[in-house]
Amino acid sequence: MTAIEKAVRWATNVANDQSHGYSQADRWGPDYDCSSFVISAWEVGAGVPVREAGATYTGNMRSAFLACGFVDVTYEVGLSTGYGVQAGDVLLNYSAHTCMSVGNGKVANCRTDEGHPQTGDQSGNEIRIQNYWNFPWNCVLRYKGGSGEKPDTKPTPDPKPIEPEKEDHSWNPRLLTPSNAYSSDCVVLQALLNAHHFACGSADGFYGAKTQSAVYKAQQYYGLEVDGICGPKTWEKLLQRG
Repeated sequence: MTAIEKAVRWATNVANDQSHGYSQADRWGPDYDCSSFVISAWEVGAGVPVREAGATYTGNMRSAFLACGFVDVTYEVGLSTGYGVQAGDVLLNYSAHTCMSVGNGKVANCRTDEGHPQTGDQSGNEIRIQNYWNFPWNCVLRYKGGSGEKPDTKPTPDPKPIEPEKEDHSWNPRLLTPSNAYSSDCVVLQALLNAHHFACGSADGFYGAKTQSAVYKAQQYYGLEVDGICGPKTWEKLLQRG
């Protein structure tokens, strides 16, 4: 069995086992959040040492996975439809979410506790297999590293002054107002607003009246200044859920 098959089998088994649920407080088993779920599928399920290489959350997964035999295939797939996505591919939004393809147009998605903080999946939907969707994703990572057996020693780091583990692959969202018109950051904002149940319609990247109204509601709900501008404090609150 290949490393990809092992990772997919682990993710599928955990998703179908209701003793495993969603948690951000106790996230390395038996409960997981989105990033610890994908990281564990590869490290625990397939023996690929991505956590040992530094992967702990969505913001540092890319560099750690690349160091363990993954390649970035973002521009080889269709993010909007999932065309070309293969089993084992890691779908990543650097600041908000991640899940893993299990093949046949499906993904294993660790998503939310749905108001049930106790251990295990109380609803059957905290971790689930579902159809592919575009969160939207910033990056798609595909394993090319061979057998996936854990090496006896850690890989030798690159010589200084180049330090890949410190390379910045993070995403820094911009301040958004209706005057920004279309932007890719607004696509992420709209996806987050909808995920937080502040409905703003489709994530089309245009900061129109529906998006501004949803920002007003989010700011009011989180006790922020209600100005309709998505600045650092508004981004911080919306990104806490990922």
